[in-house]
Amino acid sequence: MGSGSPDPAGTGNGRAAARAPFALISGLTAVILWCAGALKLYSAAALPITGTEFRLDASLAALEIVFACWLVVGMYQRAARWLAALCFLAFLGVSLTRALGGEATCGCFGPLPINPWVTAGLDGFILVALLWGKPTAAAHATTNSSPRRLAVFVIAGGVSTVAAVVLVVLANPGRLGADGQIEGSAAAVMLKPEEWVGQPCPLTPQLGIGDQLCRGDWVVLLYRPDCPECQQMLPRYSERAAESRKRTDSPGWALVEIPKTGDASEPSTNAGRFVLTGELTKTRKWLVRTPVILLLREGVVRTVTHSLDEVEETR
Repeated sequence: MGSGSPDPAGTGNGRAAARAPFALISGLTAVILWCAGALKLYSAAALPITGTEFRLDASLAALEIVFACWLVVGMYQRAARWLAALCFLAFLGVSLTRALGGEATCGCFGPLPINPWVTAGLDGFILVALLWGKPTAAAHATTNSSPRRLAVFVIAGGVSTVAAVVLVVLANPGRLGADGQIEGSAAAVMLKPEEWVGQPCPLTPQLGIGDQLCRGDWVVLLYRPDCPECQQMLPRYSERAAESRKRTDSPGWALVEIPKTGDASEPSTNAGRFVLTGELTKTRKWLVRTPVILLLREGVVRTVTHSLDEVEETR
């Protein structure tokens, strides 16, 4: 019967053996791409970023997930193999660049801090595996003409793309209207103080000290606890406030903390008794360059600056 003889090339067992390496490699590649894309989308949803950075991250995440679906479905295996090899060659370049630059994490897996040298090794391994393993001609021809595989890919890829688009829409930052109300339902709010000059300060309705800031002259500093420039400015700001109190015509001085999203701690500065303190809500992410100083008169923004020295010139 010839049961002990080797299977001729091109028969069922031979084709299955030839396809096995590529099936394992493409499956592993798909898992890595899917995890990387899913973690990027999770990170964007949990800690929203905005603007060009978010759109790039969301687009890359969606492409990774869609490509993972393609590899799992198994269509056009030769094209998928070479495209995956090019992708991991690019990933390897990014990982090595960040590793040589001394960065602590590659950012490839969203919130998971993974050393760039580790991801470079993983990228290199996948690249070599893709170049070594390849699908058979028979398997390539069969998977190209499968309507079921195409339907599965369209559904999986479509769902992934819709999820990414929804995240892009939701992550567009809201704006602070002229009446002080937040426009939009996004978790992040964009502040543009330079556009407030000559108008009532829209921040006052968002602050518990807003009523006081609408009476008389005020020098208001917006700062972040984790901003190095802010921490350098705060002692000088408190000193100026104390000196200013010696004059009867001096303005009031106020500090407004921009907290981290979800931070339940108390305001972190020791401003002293000459400075009025307040903070924005912790339930939103406030996007603004800090430190920023507002000069107010009866609640109207007269000047916006990022330097305490300029306050002395324009007061």
